[in-house]
Amino acid sequence: MVTHLKNYVDHNQYCGEDEENIIMVELVVHALELPRHWMMPRLETEWYISIYERIPNANPLLLELAKLDFNIVQAAHQQDLRILSRWWKKTGLAEKLSFSRDRMVENMFWAVGTLFEPQHSYFRRMITKVIAFIAIVDDIYDIYGTLDELEIFTHAIQRWDTKAMEELPEYM
Repeated sequence: MVTHLKNYVDHNQYCGEDEENIIMVELVVHALELPRHWMMPRLETEWYISIYERIPNANPLLLELAKLDFNIVQAAHQQDLRILSRWWKKTGLAEKLSFSRDRMVENMFWAVGTLFEPQHSYFRRMITKVIAFIAIVDDIYDIYGTLDELEIFTHAIQRWDTKAMEELPEYM
């Protein structure tokens, strides 16, 4: 059904059909592809702005405010990413643990999905750091660690025993 609706939009845009009908179908297709409650609101904002711009009777003030809000929030996220990138580089973990994922932007997207508002910058940065360490531990288990090393590592974590660090390889 979604494919048929997409074909309808493509055909009618080409034929110069009524823009309002095309927009309505695009909204329906978008909703059918991914339900709104599964979406990350800030990732959808730009798409909705592009749709609203095409509505003939769109309120220009509302459109301008939406774009301004989008740009303010995006600037806050970019600042967070700059801070996080400097922190990540300073840790040297990407070089020391070359087997591990080096995906700071992806990690931050998880944080943005939980709280996107500019005032929650500190939370986003802290949760992104936690996610980065979780990814490292996951990669140690999935990619790099030997069974013997992982057993020692698991027991050390379960006991929360700092003395067990002496038994662990340097990368752990």
